[in-house]
Amino acid sequence: PMRPITFLSVLLVSFCTNGQWQHTNTSPQIQTIATQGDTVLAGTAGSGVAVSFDGADSWTSISNWTEFTDPYIRSLLIDGDDFYAGTLTGLYRSNDGGTQWYLISNGLVGSQHDTAVNDILKDGQYLFLAVISGIYRSADNGANWTSVNSGFSGGAWCLVKHGPYIFVGGSGTGVFRSSTNGVSWTESNLVLTSGNVHDLLSVGNDL
Repeated sequence: PMRPITFLSVLLVSFCTNGQWQHTNTSPQIQTIATQGDTVLAGTAGSGVAVSFDGADSWTSISNWTEFTDPYIRSLLIDGDDFYAGTLTGLYRSNDGGTQWYLISNGLVGSQHDTAVNDILKDGQYLFLAVISGIYRSADNGANWTSVNSGFSGGAWCLVKHGPYIFVGGSGTGVFRSSTNGVSWTESNLVLTSGNVHDLLSVGNDL
């Protein structure tokens, strides 16, 4: 999901072994980060995606932001050699290390506002998107998308896999979960006092 970071012009990287933080240079404002091993993607507010292959010690590539209809990056996912970037105008994919990006939003329905991608989740053979208008699923790496909102209403902000369930945080609707790969959703708001859920995290047995 989009997680605005409270500093400008730098990306801070923490190494858990010593609890320290160090600056790594990226000039745009960072909105969201994705990691897989030593690969780090940093989504910017207006300049596309910056890429590092050495744990953010150096940044070897930044996308040509003109490839994006709107280069404001709201969400990122690394899935092997495929990078995914959610923007205000749909989802993009790169399979060459972030050098080139291609729009893959076939099936996303609605206005630009409706298809803004807040979060991306890979679970098995499926990709899931949380967008302003709800939840979408793809079984072909994003080439085609289908709305999967049975039981869910409102905007979707975040997605997470926890145990056998996929959880989604909604705008004004709280948390829902699915055990059917998104075919249907069930409300899961036992102790929530607010209906706006912008982020979810799975850690061990805890959500």
